[in-house]
Amino acid sequence: MYYATFKGLKKGDIAEFNTKQERDDWVNFKDDFSIFVDNAPDNCVFERMALDDEDVINNVVNDKTMPTQQDDFLPNVKWYLRSIA
Repeated sequence: MYYATFKGLKKGDIAEFNTKQERDDWVNFKDDFSIFVDNAPDNCVFERMALDDEDVINNVVNDKTMPTQQDDFLPNVKWYLRSIA
């Protein structure tokens, strides 16, 4: 699995992707939904970034009390909702 989040947020939600390509596309605003709604780095409120910090990933993914949600627009993406945990 591959992970990404929003840059600059201390407890930003974490997205889980099946492939590195899916993650990289989302980070670079090249995923289907971003293209459809014309999201780009210059018109989006938050920057996106790949998340490779194993400690953060393991703490979030292994926390069974962490709320999760499947993305409504990107069905292969699962969100770990740290912002409301």
